[in-house]
Amino acid sequence: MHCQSNSLYPAIDFVLHDRPQQWVLESIRQGEVDFGIVIDPGAAVDLQCEAILSEPFLLLCRQDHPLAHQEWVSWQDLKQVSLVLQDYASGSRPLIDAALAHFAIEADIVQEIGHPATLFPMVEAGIGISVLPALALPLPQGSHLQVKRLTPVVERQLMLARRKKPIALHGGAGVVGRGAYSGQRINRREGERSAVSAINIYLSVCEVRSCPAIFDRAVC
Repeated sequence: MHCQSNSLYPAIDFVLHDRPQQWVLESIRQGEVDFGIVIDPGAAVDLQCEAILSEPFLLLCRQDHPLAHQEWVSWQDLKQVSLVLQDYASGSRPLIDAALAHFAIEADIVQEIGHPATLFPMVEAGIGISVLPALALPLPQGSHLQVKRLTPVVERQLMLARRKKPIALHGGAGVVGRGAYSGQRINRREGERSAVSAINIYLSVCEVRSCPAIFDRAVC
């Protein structure tokens, strides 16, 4: 995406930042970035959010775990098993908690981690199993891990979020928000368009990593 954007808009410098969800939301509110890609922030009345993708949560376990041999895994199967989950810096964690509560599951959470990539070695080490979004795939090469579909399906929405009251209006790429001008300003009388020299984009950490097609190939 980054390379394609630079090719299509050579006059614009696209800057990507990989940060946890709460940092992303605060940076949007403070006008430090033009927009962010986040998990549905819920009642964020000061933000304009547009859904861009829905994806399911999956079970992550070792290949020798009993649940790995089931064609479908129910949320109820998570009762009395050890779970390794992301902490609350992730936008996924409240959704996972809500799903566990909805299905009346008293989760045994043995470890909370900040970065989703840490889930893979911890699950492979046998510390517990995990619930993760489909875009966390693919699995590490050479691992002995398995992902299974969870039923009923619980999804999360990825959204493009920006300020409702932007600091500035940009021309060029049509992005609303804060950016650095290259010295050329809007001249309404002459009909000139401003040139944006930098567009800042914040991504929730590892929330957008791979194509959804990988999910179809990797999940059993």
